[in-house]
Amino acid sequence: IHITAIEQTYNADSSAVAPQLYLAGEIDGVDVDADLLTAWQADPELAQQLAPTRVTSDYSYFYTFNFEPRFDAEYEPENWAKAVNVENFRQAIKAGLNRQLLYQVAYPNNYNELIENTVSPSASYVHDGKDYVTYGDLAPITAGDSFDEAAAVEYMKKAIPEIQAAGGHFPVIILVQYNGGTEWGSRCTLLQQTMHNLFNTDELKALTGGNDVIQIEINNFGSQGFLAGTRRAGNYCLQECNWGADYSDPETWTDPFTEDNSYTFAYDTTAKYGVNTKTAETLALQAEYQALVDAAKLETSDMDARYEAFAKAEAYYINHAMVIPYGITGGGYQASKLNTFEGQFATYGQATSRYKGQWIYETSMSEDMYYAQLEAWNNTVNGN
Repeated sequence: IHITAIEQTYNADSSAVAPQLYLAGEIDGVDVDADLLTAWQADPELAQQLAPTRVTSDYSYFYTFNFEPRFDAEYEPENWAKAVNVENFRQAIKAGLNRQLLYQVAYPNNYNELIENTVSPSASYVHDGKDYVTYGDLAPITAGDSFDEAAAVEYMKKAIPEIQAAGGHFPVIILVQYNGGTEWGSRCTLLQQTMHNLFNTDELKALTGGNDVIQIEINNFGSQGFLAGTRRAGNYCLQECNWGADYSDPETWTDPFTEDNSYTFAYDTTAKYGVNTKTAETLALQAEYQALVDAAKLETSDMDARYEAFAKAEAYYINHAMVIPYGITGGGYQASKLNTFEGQFATYGQATSRYKGQWIYETSMSEDMYYAQLEAWNNTVNGN
């Protein structure tokens, strides 16, 4: 242990002032976001202070639909419930979500390294040289891309009369909550713009009687009590969420979606809230997913069979647009006097967040130093 004290100070304006604090020597590390990155790279002195951050699977990010809306009447929760229970509507949103475009807001240089087609991050679990996300029903999902504008429009054409038949009306208001302390708000604005452009066309509006198809309402909820006040409270329609693995097995990635979860509320919530807004079709999808997970848990002697079974469950949830995979963490830029390659590393969990084994240096790690260290680290891992 080389770092004997850690001092962290909360600053509500950290995204604005932290870079200057770092350059003044008052802090030892800072993330350099996309808004500053171009200016730093153009300055020869500042460019030497920059290095990439490691791409990690500490967290997987995905968009979830809320099947038990518990938000203000102005956002029409009852109408949202009618829409979200229509699978073609969810499929339209899934196919219309341009993940590449959204990821570029924070990671303009290497967004393609971070996008994942599955909830379970690739390269997290490997058995006999085979990646879990290439097993069984997950293989075609991993090899593909959910974004398809033409397919999104066709799904919405089917969804509109189904929502109307269920008693819903247009536009469908989609409440999207975010924490305004990050670039998250910029992503939400881009999501709003692209989805409105895709679905509020004359062609689709003709099917609604002239009304817009969707109306995305984005709201800066703030950082105070964000999770408790939004996702866990059912106070959203569509939201960017995340999950981190607790142990080295695909089962850990099922936890956000099984019965009694606070990510989708896609089960019967009568006992919990005294109300249930799920249709029989949605409840059947959730029940089948739970059954597939339960069956996979029982397979404990044959790892290939276990991976196949969990892959079948995960693919089922994705293919029915109950969740939209998004990506993983890392890959941005930072200025730091730490050498991340001296610390711990694992393909899951919080190992990379620990300081044990690291030193604080007098100067920043540069990009050239980073890639030299990365090559040496990879050679060591691979036994070269």
